[in-house]
Amino acid sequence: MIKKKTTRIALLLLAAVAVFSLSFIGARVGLTSSRAAAESDDLSPAAPSIALPGYDEISLKAGQTEQEVYFYNPKSNRCFMEFSLLLDGETLYSSDRIAPNTKIEHITIAKPLSHGSYTGAILQYSCYDLYSQQELNGAEVAVNLEVE
Repeated sequence: MIKKKTTRIALLLLAAVAVFSLSFIGARVGLTSSRAAAESDDLSPAAPSIALPGYDEISLKAGQTEQEVYFYNPKSNRCFMEFSLLLDGETLYSSDRIAPNTKIEHITIAKPLSHGSYTGAILQYSCYDLYSQQELNGAEVAVNLEVE
């Protein structure tokens, strides 16, 4: 009877030591994996940054709605991008979502503009995840419209 008790206690202790050892090893492997993930370029917090093309001025043709522009989503982006051009709170143009390394060269604005410089224009960028279509961060940038 004492031999059975001693054997049970020994087995329980052995099992406890095994569980503790495996937990310790698992925690160390998890810690190593976390460090590796943090050091990886693809998983670092800086990797999902979005490059926004800069425009100080956009040239348009007076008296017509068909316009030539150059809006693009840089190849380095991992998101779809939409462009909207606003003047005095009114949307002149809104694009569809465009993939990275894609450009827009021809647009149709909502109304023709007269000759002149327009300083109250806003170029709005909206960004969306490539897979989930979830909206990401965006931006609004003041631009000058030069209408000739």
